[in-house]
Amino acid sequence: MERIIIFDGDDTLWSTMPLYDIAKARFARLVADLIPAADEAIRRLDEVDHANVARLGFNTERFPGSMVETYRVLCRETGSRPKPEIEAQLLEAGRAVFTSAVVAYPDAAACLARLAPRFRIVLATKGDPTVQAFRIEQSGFGHFFADIRILPEKTDRQFRDIVSAYGIADAAGWSIGNSVRSDINPALRAGLSAILIPRSTWQYEDESPLLSPRLFVRDSLAEAADLIIEMSD
Repeated sequence: MERIIIFDGDDTLWSTMPLYDIAKARFARLVADLIPAADEAIRRLDEVDHANVARLGFNTERFPGSMVETYRVLCRETGSRPKPEIEAQLLEAGRAVFTSAVVAYPDAAACLARLAPRFRIVLATKGDPTVQAFRIEQSGFGHFFADIRILPEKTDRQFRDIVSAYGIADAAGWSIGNSVRSDINPALRAGLSAILIPRSTWQYEDESPLLSPRLFVRDSLAEAADLIIEMSD
């Protein structure tokens, strides 16, 4: 039986959360005179950024804009006047997330190299198309994939569409990713099996995993590859 494996990109094959952590730490330093506790400053930023997803989606200006918006809220709450130079630094810090180099996980290339000769491999990654294309090119992984889809959001239907495009039964599909909301639950609802690799994510992606015998948790891409090969033999 032919099988298809759908990989996530950000924080599954390559690491991006450290870039956000750097930007958030800089945000906390720049607003320290308004809110001294760094954890609280970052929590406020996360709340604003999460709320802005519904309005702005995953374009590259949402996160930097959320940093400026949160700064202005804190200024209003403390009776302070926003400083243009601070806002400029916040925008610079936020935009750097999307222009900085990402680092592939150490076992990513080996995992793809093991699976690509035996299965149909697809990349389904979410985010700004230009940023995702840059990260895919930078990773050097593009040649492993039979198909690359850059999506505004991941839904049950999109997982079904990917599988059906190759005439493969849903039950012969796998999804591998770090986000329960984007990579795991939609795939399970679509009839695929799913492997969750627990890694850092952000508030928007928080969701409880569905209870399913088709859900597996593995600590690394190498272990995920072992599982798929074992269950396919």
